This record gives sequence, C-alpha cells and structure tokens, in this order.
Amino acid sequence: MESEQIAEGKERLREAMSSPPVGAYTVQAAVAAVHADATDANATDWTQIIHLYDVLREINPSPVVELNWAVAVSMKNGPSEGLACVEAILSRGELQDYFLAHAARAFAVLVLAVVLAVVWILVRYIKRRRRARRVRTELQG
Repeated sequence: MESEQIAEGKERLREAMSSPPVGAYTVQAAVAAVHADATDANATDWTQIIHLYDVLREINPSPVVELNWAVAVSMKNGPSEGLACVEAILSRGELQDYFLAHAARAFAVLVLAVVLAVVWILVRYIKRRRRARRVRTELQG
C-alpha cells in the first residue's frame, strides 16, 4: 500500500513539475520524493536535496527552509559545515525559539564529538603500538 502511495505521489509530482510555474509545494514534494527513494539517510541523494532546497530558498525564503538546507549540507559535507550554517542562522536571531534549530545544532555537535573521540582513541592506540614496538626493539637489540 505504501509503495503504491509513493508511486502515485511521484506521478502527481511529475505532473506538477511539467506545468510551470513550479511552486514551493512542488519543490517540497520533490524533496519528499528524494527521501522516499532512499532506504536510509546514507542512501539519500543529499546533493539533490541541497539543490532542491536552493530552489526553495529562492522561491520561498524562510529561516526554516534555510535550516532544512543546513541539515542537508551537514549530511552531505559533514557536521562542521552544517554546524556553521546553523550557527549563522541562529546568530541572526532567527529561530531562537524553534527547538529543531537547536536539535540540528546539538546533532552536529554530537557527531563532531564522536568523531573527535574516535580520533583520540586511534591516536592513543597508535602511540601505544609505537611505544610497544620501540620497547620490543630495545629488548631485542
């Protein structure tokens, strides 16, 4: 049933895209269609999502649209870039009371923290291995 609804939605989207002008709802439907095509976040075509949000930012600019664009940027280019985009929105005083803006910021910070923790663990591991190799070499020599 769900796949039939998605197929019908995509057909309606094709019809809407073929009869200009393309409006904000049509672009939002296109974003939804890209998400529907993906099995999970990793399989999502984030480049296409960013492009669609660029179009939406042109025809219907708003801080929420920009936030959605920032999340897509984060998913494609990494949390540092996404966090910078979210911080820019919040620094203008926009979306201060919008909890999803803070959730997007928190998610980017969390991903960065995990990456830094993994790097720290790997660096410690490599240092220990080098130290152990040096000690073995000294004991053998």
